[in-house]
Amino acid sequence: MIPIIRWLRGLWLRRTVGGASGQFFNHLQWQYVTTGSSLVFGFSYTILLGRWLGAGDFGLLAVAMGFSAVIFQFVDLRLNEAVVKYVHEYHAAGEMERCAAAVRLSLLANGLSACLALGLLLLLARVGPPVLLNDSRGLAILGWCGLSSFLTSVGSATAMGLIRMFGLFREQAILSLGVQGGKLALTAAAILWWHFDLVGVAILAAALSAVNNLLFLWMTLRHFRAKVSARLWRAPFSLLQDQIGDMRKFVRNTYLFSVMSIPTKELDVTFLGWFADAATIGHYRVAKSFMSAIWAATDPAFYVVYPELVKFWVDRNLMEMQKFIHQITWIFGVSGVVLVGLAAVVVPPIMQLAAGSEFAASRAYFLGMLWGILFWLPLLWANPLLLAIGRSDLAVKGAAVGAGISLLLYCGLVPLFGGIGAALSNALGGVCSSLVGFWMVRSSDLLSKVKSNAVVPAQVHEEGHS
Repeated sequence: MIPIIRWLRGLWLRRTVGGASGQFFNHLQWQYVTTGSSLVFGFSYTILLGRWLGAGDFGLLAVAMGFSAVIFQFVDLRLNEAVVKYVHEYHAAGEMERCAAAVRLSLLANGLSACLALGLLLLLARVGPPVLLNDSRGLAILGWCGLSSFLTSVGSATAMGLIRMFGLFREQAILSLGVQGGKLALTAAAILWWHFDLVGVAILAAALSAVNNLLFLWMTLRHFRAKVSARLWRAPFSLLQDQIGDMRKFVRNTYLFSVMSIPTKELDVTFLGWFADAATIGHYRVAKSFMSAIWAATDPAFYVVYPELVKFWVDRNLMEMQKFIHQITWIFGVSGVVLVGLAAVVVPPIMQLAAGSEFAASRAYFLGMLWGILFWLPLLWANPLLLAIGRSDLAVKGAAVGAGISLLLYCGLVPLFGGIGAALSNALGGVCSSLVGFWMVRSSDLLSKVKSNAVVPAQVHEEGHS
């Protein structure tokens, strides 16, 4: 993947004069290292568990993890975008005390929301998917998966925001390689030498989540202290008083956007818990693991594009922003065609070899999800653009429409077609969500306003909250 990034960088430089930040492709390259390590180790982890536990037990674990993920995403405030936005504004203005106060407030809100999510999960445990409740180990597995999600969530959004804000993609990549490799090695040892069962694997995952999150928090806060000459834990929240209302509105909209994206991300596995047996869910989860590997190839672009757009907007480089958007649309469109073509040819044989004949049905589910990339990857910038220029309200409206379409697809296709219905609903939901986001940008005429400099950041900001 790194040679591809270097080729794209050369192509970009030949087509662009004074365009995006010189750090863009450097950050993108290191983000691909992070994503690649998570992809390789995560894929190996999934195959290891699938082969050891079998389709039934692996499906049970997948439902518990999916149900937990839905609950935590429902409560997650999606603070990393707020950290990028406000910390960059304060840092650019030299207001270091306000930087520290914003990060401290984000950490507090992050911790409280994680506690709320864990409590909600425990409260709803006995009304979870029937496939969990019908197994004597189901509630225990769900509890440990919930604890794992809790230990992963505390402070993680703040840490990710600081990584994106300060460009700590290299440091993130190096730490991720060690953490992901250690997780795989310890899990393999627990299974092969100590013969951990399903519950033992869930307990180990929770413990490793705590170590992982603590290391990333330590890394990001250490760099924050080096870059911001203010004491984090002593910065008073009163420094943010004049912008608390604005922050509340921004976080409210990004939270709603996150909630609206649940149907296109995590709801498919949970939905199958009501309409399919554990083996079918296990087959689908393996297919989604391979599909997640393909999605992972696009994640670094999303993580790097948003802070780049924020910098363009805050610095009022509006013509450069317009040029940047056109370039990434073209590059991501070509990349999507190449990615889908290669995946359709290469992944099914690898899936057969890695997962074995027990998971043969996973190949059809994978192909049912794959095609959507052709449509949403070229439009990857649409929702980050809305957030960057202060129109998070439009991002929420677009996400709400996309979520409604996804829910209708799941309700109509999953009961009739099972795993294939879930796969098609997943792909169609993502496509619809991206198209609606793009339509929001077009209908509000934002691109032409940016191009002509007809509106400045303050004006769009006021429009978004009027």
